[in-house]
Amino acid sequence: MKRLISAVTVNAAKKSGKNEIVTGGKSTIITAEARDLAKKFGIKFVESGTIQPDTGPEFDRNTIKLIVEKTLERLPAEKRDMNAVSEAVMKVLKNYKQ
Repeated sequence: MKRLISAVTVNAAKKSGKNEIVTGGKSTIITAEARDLAKKFGIKFVESGTIQPDTGPEFDRNTIKLIVEKTLERLPAEKRDMNAVSEAVMKVLKNYKQ
């Protein structure tokens, strides 16, 4: 199933202070308005698994991508939100480092 990123998504990211929106690569549709707003707000679109967390060398990109993918597989289809899962994984990994 394709995921849509619209201006609403970008505005929500800006409001919550995010500077990145995680996409599902080719399974994500980003509207032209969303791209324009993201550029205006300095928000970048990053493909899942390409985020560079500040968690140290023990968590590489492939490990993070695998964690996100395995988590998504275990969720019911209607609950599979790549952005939310990626953010949750990053938060857990940051807390794990501390």
